Amino acid sequence: MVRSFRLLSPRLSSSTSLRTALPVTLALGAYCLALLLCFERYVKAGVPLFLVATFAIALAPAAVYASLRWPLVFPFCLYVLFMPFDSLSSLGKAGSFTKMLGIVSAGAIFLSVLRRGNSVPAPRALAAWLALLCLMGVSILWSIEKSSATKELQVYGSLIALYALLSIVRVRKIDFNAILTCIVLAGVISGGYDAYLYRNGQDTINAGAGVSRVIVAVGNSMIDPNELAAALVLPFAICLYWLFNSRHWLLRVTMLPALTILLLGFAASGSRGGFMELAAVFAYLLVRSRHRIWLATIMVVSVVSALVANPGIPARFAQTQQDGGAGRSDVWHIGLYAFRDHWLIGAGVGNFPEAFNREYIHVFARYVLGWDWVAHNVPLTIATELGIFGLAIYALAVVTQLTVLRGFWTDTPLFELRLAIEGACIGMFVAGLSTSTLNAKFVWLAFALMPLMRSYQLTNMARERPGVSLRRSRGSMPWIARSRSPLPEGS
Repeated sequence: MVRSFRLLSPRLSSSTSLRTALPVTLALGAYCLALLLCFERYVKAGVPLFLVATFAIALAPAAVYASLRWPLVFPFCLYVLFMPFDSLSSLGKAGSFTKMLGIVSAGAIFLSVLRRGNSVPAPRALAAWLALLCLMGVSILWSIEKSSATKELQVYGSLIALYALLSIVRVRKIDFNAILTCIVLAGVISGGYDAYLYRNGQDTINAGAGVSRVIVAVGNSMIDPNELAAALVLPFAICLYWLFNSRHWLLRVTMLPALTILLLGFAASGSRGGFMELAAVFAYLLVRSRHRIWLATIMVVSVVSALVANPGIPARFAQTQQDGGAGRSDVWHIGLYAFRDHWLIGAGVGNFPEAFNREYIHVFARYVLGWDWVAHNVPLTIATELGIFGLAIYALAVVTQLTVLRGFWTDTPLFELRLAIEGACIGMFVAGLSTSTLNAKFVWLAFALMPLMRSYQLTNMARERPGVSLRRSRGSMPWIARSRSPLPEGS
């Protein structure tokens, strides 16, 4: 039997078909013309930039389709892969290449939510972070230096906006697994490169007491070793989960060299804060995980491996009493005076350095610090810039962030993944006690992974029980992103 079919839907009139075909034809012609021009310029001039442009244009249709079909796989996973090297991808006044990928990812996720017409209720943590962002915006009115406040507000605004989108988008298994894989891959690449430089004596500095550490630098750009170590905490926690809970033995075996490379990255950074964050992750998992014996074994092996890789680490910890934590004790001492003068409404977002400068000339410091220091402590930064109200909102945000996954997966293997992600978030907050990392992309990636995992379960609930309402899910905000319909299979 021969079945006939029409190229166009019978619902479309001929005039509608013409109106649709005309822009499509013009776009296709412009695409082919641009592709040919770039390739012709490369053949004649031999400039590699034109070859790159040719490949970019050739892959553009597939990239656009993938971003509309699987926005969490592409371009968001590409954003995750470039995140450890954000400081090295500067594009001048335009920001960085990683920032551009973040903007594209946010746009793709936003279009996906609008196109599908359904989402999950946002967690209550989003309300706390939005409240903190609103206070930051209002603080510009009384900030000491308005240009610094505006610049910092833009950074926090973009990070929290992406966090908000990741909190409400529906997540499928392929999305969640791709994100976890890219997080680990990015950590292994950055940690391995750090260890490679340390092994070959490249980009190493003397941190005192005979201790060497690596500072990855390209031109005038560099990666702070303390931030590099903090960025390895989340991949390390995920690797621990896969090592003990994966059903595939090959993946378990792969996690052993991955953990080794990450540990070498920690050792090469020589970051005291990095090892404190790692200790916080182990402490949380040892208390709550059912793999306590194996975790204790891995912890001992990790300590021994780090000491073998960088024997100067104990001397660096012992040096803390002599150098005041690389001058941090004096910065915190002066910062407390700055908080005293701005305790009610703060000095304005991004204005801790300005408040620090005003107190520096009046307060004794054991070390010659210089001007424009950041607080190296997130609570002190928030308290000085936003006052006691900002500090209270930040404390609320911390509590709600750590309880996003409360009540989920208490009796399934994914409960261990929940513990690993929660431990990594605790590590991020511990990192904030010695560094000013709240405006770092890797911190918000760890924060966003919790609502992403929550959305993953809610999406599965909608598939298994199409009639269930997601508006009353635990820890949700019913007035944001109400689900209108169950997720269709395969979408």
